[in-house]
Amino acid sequence: MVSLYSHVLAPFKESKEYAAYKAGVNHALRVLVSDFDYMAILGQGGFGRVVHARKKTTGQHFAMKIQLKTALVAEVSSLQ
Repeated sequence: MVSLYSHVLAPFKESKEYAAYKAGVNHALRVLVSDFDYMAILGQGGFGRVVHARKKTTGQHFAMKIQLKTALVAEVSSLQ
């Protein structure tokens, strides 16, 4: 079986395109959970939920999907 990491990601990380991408990323633009106020739950499913959130600094409204990593890991583990 072909490893996605060894055949795709590893060569990309060695490329000039990846170096240019990393140089252009502004790490100050990272978004944190604490940047939002949660307004209401819009929906809930087997892996997580969708909430109505408002960004504290701009007041913009978003639908934010929240997935629990433990649920995803458990699902992947059960498939193997």
